[in-house]
Amino acid sequence: MTIPFYHIDTFTSKVFAGNPAGVCLLETWLPESLLQQMAAEHYLPVTVFAVQTAEAVEIRWFSPLKEIFLCGHGTLAVAHVMFQRQPAEVVLKFKSTAGDVIMASRTDDGRVMIHLPAIPARECETFPGALITGLGDIPRQIWQATTGTYLAIFDTEAEVRQLVPNFDILRRIDPANVIVTAPGDTADFVSRYFLPQERYKEDAVTGSAHCILTPYWAKRFRNHKLYARQLSARGGEIWCENAGKRVKLSGYARLYAERVINRF
Repeated sequence: MTIPFYHIDTFTSKVFAGNPAGVCLLETWLPESLLQQMAAEHYLPVTVFAVQTAEAVEIRWFSPLKEIFLCGHGTLAVAHVMFQRQPAEVVLKFKSTAGDVIMASRTDDGRVMIHLPAIPARECETFPGALITGLGDIPRQIWQATTGTYLAIFDTEAEVRQLVPNFDILRRIDPANVIVTAPGDTADFVSRYFLPQERYKEDAVTGSAHCILTPYWAKRFRNHKLYARQLSARGGEIWCENAGKRVKLSGYARLYAERVINRF
């Protein structure tokens, strides 16, 4: 027996851009230790494992080092694969190990849309000095999400694009994850996402970060539908919709490679 494997570039209309993810379609769940070994072998930012059940598609996300409990681009990747395999499907229902239900659908122009929990944030009264030193520039405001992630808000896209963070300094912050964002020149807003304690210090395109960014910018712009770009080296684009306690994120996805994994 073999396992179908797909390498998908997400939040992009072309390969070699966006955020890559591996997708493994399983008949039944394998031991967690084996899933982790497979993710390490693939060495992609995330590998998504999926098992189809009568009620929903159960999914788990693994980085090369550990299990992740929410991954937007990984969810987009597995939804893209399943829509390609099951073209008659209009809506997919995913269920994570944490019990979260994530719906996925398709837009008329070929994007995949996923519905994720909105993550609220509020402006910080105090924050670590290492945050400013590590970013190397002073933002207009600093907010913090309920997940602990910091949100550094700048005035211009150029400021966000030109940041050269010192990850050794940012690593001292707990939690260390930092989103930097600003109004965009050709998008409603732009962002970058730094993860100083991870193997990938800057994420290519981050669905979960836009669960924080979408409510913030929707309120600031008084517009519930927004177009966003992430300014990483690979780059990516996300269409965002604020829907109260949920956010709807959509983007294109492209198949880079398809192969099979031998059962061990």
